[in-house]
Amino acid sequence: MHLRRFLKLASVSALFSLAPLANAQAPQWNPSAADLAQLVQRFRPYLKFSTGNRQEARPMTWQNIYNNAALVNGNTTVLPVGGFAGPNASKVLTYANINGDDAAAANYKIVVNDQAQYGEYWPQVVQGDGIYAHVIWLKTVTNTPTSPELVNIEYYVLFGLNVGYVPAEDHKGDLIGVEVVYDHKLDKLVRATFSEHGRTLIMFDLANAAAPESATITGKDQNGKAISEPACKINVSDHDYWSGGLNGGPGIFTGGDKHVFMTHDPASGRCEHLAVYIEHGSHEPWPNQSGYYIGVASHNGDDVSFLPTTVHVLGPDDAPFVLFGGNYGDPAGMERHRMWLGYFRDDNPADQDPYIDRGSLKWLPAVTP
Repeated sequence: MHLRRFLKLASVSALFSLAPLANAQAPQWNPSAADLAQLVQRFRPYLKFSTGNRQEARPMTWQNIYNNAALVNGNTTVLPVGGFAGPNASKVLTYANINGDDAAAANYKIVVNDQAQYGEYWPQVVQGDGIYAHVIWLKTVTNTPTSPELVNIEYYVLFGLNVGYVPAEDHKGDLIGVEVVYDHKLDKLVRATFSEHGRTLIMFDLANAAAPESATITGKDQNGKAISEPACKINVSDHDYWSGGLNGGPGIFTGGDKHVFMTHDPASGRCEHLAVYIEHGSHEPWPNQSGYYIGVASHNGDDVSFLPTTVHVLGPDDAPFVLFGGNYGDPAGMERHRMWLGYFRDDNPADQDPYIDRGSLKWLPAVTP
């Protein structure tokens, strides 16, 4: 057969053999644990700490908290400082296991050593010490038509001390965080929620947000030198925003301007690291400098600001921290934290977790067809 005729017939044959594949439905996305961990790192938040008039609080790892804390039951010391350091951390599951006896576990507390309670030094924090993540592919939680495209990520920052507005408000330990939802089909974040002790303060739907505007956010590096960070300012409409506040009504809490900032990834250049403004002394995270909760310190975001090198994805080795039912900051273990997807609640809307409908914002977030 003539070579050109042979090639023509072969190409036609190949075209018909590929036609069924072109018409076949694409296989469903099925992310592995490694894929989910990669998403956690990809969207790790850009953290902005704030100046204030009192001692600063810095994040610290749960291992360092445990190394420098005593376990007490009421007025009785069960384990002295160092008693559940290192491999002994699992002892906390024996004494204060929230899965065993909720009521008894609630009587336990850890008391962080005063010298250690202010956290790690900034170089360690910038590397990611004290910054955690819990990630779930939503198809494994609820098999709805949209859930196979969605991944829920909770980012937590752990402190050894919450420095209050006045000394009387100080307390040992604090856990703050933000929750985001990733849409695989859009390949972007479509939900961002800012919480106070897991109760939803402010929530944004980002899928239909206006085109990002160029912006610059400022702060300091870990050595106190002023820095500027190019960012994207993302505005949403009233329909895509919810500000629930806390008990007390107007004047106690108010939301703020309806926008978030995202910083550029140093490798990809994509604008997808949510900027989180953290109040001086820890406590609430905020989307920008506006909004307030009466009686708490500033969240100006003008202090140490950075994109952590990495965040720690919580796994089985973190069980003493995740399951501990004692009282440091949030009184329950992380699995009972309101922002934890799967949090045990009785469907009471007053819990204000991010996983129920809020105004025009629905759970699950809508996925663009």
